[in-house]
Amino acid sequence: LENSEAVIKSRKQRLCLFLSICRVMKTKRDVELMPLIQVHLIKGKSPKYIKELCDGIHQALQTAWGIPENDRFHLVTEYKKSHFHFDKTIWGVKRSDDVVVIYITSIQRSQEMKKKLYAEFVKVLGKKPKARKEDIFVSIVQIDKENWSFGNGVAQFLEPSMKP
Repeated sequence: LENSEAVIKSRKQRLCLFLSICRVMKTKRDVELMPLIQVHLIKGKSPKYIKELCDGIHQALQTAWGIPENDRFHLVTEYKKSHFHFDKTIWGVKRSDDVVVIYITSIQRSQEMKKKLYAEFVKVLGKKPKARKEDIFVSIVQIDKENWSFGNGVAQFLEPSMKP
């Protein structure tokens, strides 16, 4: 009887694992689909800093989410200090005036993928352009595939025969 209960428990665990994997499972194409990146920061950074920042963001996306090299869509907006209001201490984080807001519009991503990306941002951007981990603020907004058009009046994600 003990063996039967162990077998049943083992089967239930495998079934639960299988079902949880199916819920978050994506095709290779889904994992590689690019996000749209908006970067917000206070005016005054050099072109070199902004290039290193965008290069680092893309590198982190490639590592964490498998984004292809040529899938790069970044918009950088700089603000006068008087137009950029961020609390410097909420959640126990001590931000400086060098806070970088990375706003990501993407298809659905798993919690594990998001956590990996947050950690990768800190690692990569800490090296170049030497951003403090406390100053890397990330927000991810997830939208459905039908909400994207890359031009030509077509929803490319909904056309299985289309490739990037």
